[in-house]
Amino acid sequence: MNILQVFTLVGSILGIIAFFLNFLSPISNYNRNKWEKLKEIINLIEFKEYAVEIGQGRLPKDLHYKVVSLIYIIRNESEDIQFKFIFKNTPQKFLNELYETYYQMLEKLQAPYWDILERPSLQENYDLMINKEYFNKKAHCITKEYDKLFGENLNYVADKADKLYELYKSISKELNKLPFEYLRFW
Repeated sequence: MNILQVFTLVGSILGIIAFFLNFLSPISNYNRNKWEKLKEIINLIEFKEYAVEIGQGRLPKDLHYKVVSLIYIIRNESEDIQFKFIFKNTPQKFLNELYETYYQMLEKLQAPYWDILERPSLQENYDLMINKEYFNKKAHCITKEYDKLFGENLNYVADKADKLYELYKSISKELNKLPFEYLRFW
């Protein structure tokens, strides 16, 4: 193979890549705009804060309302979550998984496990807190049993909240791809 053939081959490959980049650029821009709309509901930092607060046994009002708004949009298949993709719609898969994980978390994130606050000083910022009295009564004041029940619930809910954050982060990563990243198949 002489040098002219090598340059012709390289030029052909670059031409094909440039053609696909022009085709993929509008798709990439469209998806990034959709991500900006999702970020208006709740951004990654707020989602992380939501997961951390739940891990500490508190459900923050404002952040929970934002997550509920996102879940509502997913459930209703709003225009805000209609993405464009050529090969596979990975963000849609992540959104569906986020929806399912939220409802799994919600099973343990309700009364009697979590309850409305009775302390007015905290009611401004939090809707629910983990109900330690419920676990204490259920364990009949046996410390090991109390710790086990309390820990299982808190760990389950915290793990689900962390998974929600990771899924939202994956959605962000998929929607913010640059055009050339769509051409990578590995």
